[in-house]
Amino acid sequence: MPDHIHLLLQILYRANHHLDFYIESLKSKITVKYSKNTGRTVPIEEIFQPGYCDKPLYDNRSLDGLFRYIRENPHRLAMRQQFPQFFKRIRNLKIGNQEYEAYGNLFLFRNPDKDAVKISRKFSPEEKDKKRTE
Repeated sequence: MPDHIHLLLQILYRANHHLDFYIESLKSKITVKYSKNTGRTVPIEEIFQPGYCDKPLYDNRSLDGLFRYIRENPHRLAMRQQFPQFFKRIRNLKIGNQEYEAYGNLFLFRNPDKDAVKISRKFSPEEKDKKRTE
């Protein structure tokens, strides 16, 4: 990805330092390598924002979902770049007497062959397959 990185780490044993130490070390090494490759000294703040976002996972289902999210991230970026109109945020969208916020292509509302599909993470594999088929 051009503006961020995803790392999936498995912690096998209790380390001597907090995760912050290892993330900062990784950022530092990347900055040094980048500086070397560009031939100029680059401050770490020019490449990385402070901090990071970590999310612990407690079961294989969430691990599979996160791995899929990371793997599909470049595809989502390509789709967003190729079809930006499909990813616009729409505020104050009125349908009947209701007001909504939405993302997407409003012209799909006018297509009689389209139907809204909502798939929840809580669905069983069978429920997901049924929704995909529909």
